[in-house]
Amino acid sequence: PYGERPIIVPVPTSVTGISRPRLVINDWYYKENPDENDFTGTVIPSDYLKYEMEVAEWGHRTPNCITAFMQRVSVPAEFDGHRVIIRFNGTTHESRLYVNGHFVRRHWGSYGSWTADITEHVTPGKEVLVALRMDQRPIGVAAYVRYSGNIYEDSELFAVPQQYIERLRIHTDLDAAYEDATLQLWVKT
Repeated sequence: PYGERPIIVPVPTSVTGISRPRLVINDWYYKENPDENDFTGTVIPSDYLKYEMEVAEWGHRTPNCITAFMQRVSVPAEFDGHRVIIRFNGTTHESRLYVNGHFVRRHWGSYGSWTADITEHVTPGKEVLVALRMDQRPIGVAAYVRYSGNIYEDSELFAVPQQYIERLRIHTDLDAAYEDATLQLWVKT
């Protein structure tokens, strides 16, 4: 009932043909109880405030509301021909990600990392509006979580090859004597 299992694409240390495959996103703007139309545009509305991570970490914001976070991000031109991934390293409650006004995906959780492939919604060499709608109302299981809807860590934008590993599972069955084994690998690309 709380959405799909999180996909966490590993952040690469290097990607062939790209000098800097990873960008940190940490200069967010926010608004409590935003207008739902805020998520369909490509500009940050003028009534949004600069987000102060230090204050937010201590929860000095209004609880029990919906909060919007927005940031304009320049997608490097050298990301062309690669998949573009965004990673959030700490959000709380229900999050809905929008890129240039398009809904991308939903995530539910607190403090957990999650990623989204946003390639279809960006153009390398141009700016993109990243918007995150966080519902921190105490509904359902959220009534038992005591954190306000915040972005707690730096977020990241990075490039990966067109084919990349999204999930990997390894299972080993050993025989009774622990001499022989069967190794099974499941890979989702």
